[in-house]
Amino acid sequence: MCIFIWTPLLTLSGAFLIHYRTGLRIHRLAMANKALDEMSRVDPLSKLLNRRAFLDAFAQRTEDAILIVFDIDFFKQVNDRHGHAVGDEVIETVASIIRRVFDHATDVVCRLGGEEFGVLSQGGQLEDDYRRADRARAETIRHEFAAGDQTFFVTLSGGMAHAGAGVAFEAAFKRADMAMYAAKQRGRNLILRPQFDDVREA
Repeated sequence: MCIFIWTPLLTLSGAFLIHYRTGLRIHRLAMANKALDEMSRVDPLSKLLNRRAFLDAFAQRTEDAILIVFDIDFFKQVNDRHGHAVGDEVIETVASIIRRVFDHATDVVCRLGGEEFGVLSQGGQLEDDYRRADRARAETIRHEFAAGDQTFFVTLSGGMAHAGAGVAFEAAFKRADMAMYAAKQRGRNLILRPQFDDVREA
């Protein structure tokens, strides 16, 4: 009698256990795939978004924005004089400074590659973005780095460009990049607006 009572229950229990384990495996696989996708969108050194993720964010913007391109001045000299480990520390520190300054929910910050960083500021005002870009520049030059018994400082140059809803990334990036290189030609440690106005403060 007990056999006829418990056998269906055991069968149901076994089926539930199989479904539960299968569901758990599927969930774990989905979580692992999500983690891998997130890892593929993050630069491992700076912990910022990488260029691919930045391009996706740019394409998905829903309002006018400002694109800012930053570049660490004379970065090759840092690697040549102090080694790549110190160079990596510089990149990590500058990335942290930019991320701390551009902390609005709609800000997108990335490492474009090498010593170059990008910021997409959405829905803000040009002057506010300009002040924040210059604050990132000022905080960078004030940070003291150590390499053995030596200390040194680095500077940051940047260029800004309007990135309206209908503007392609290549067009906006070209303008911001040109402004950034113009800042370098004018002495570095400088941020240039789209109109090539400049600010330089200690």
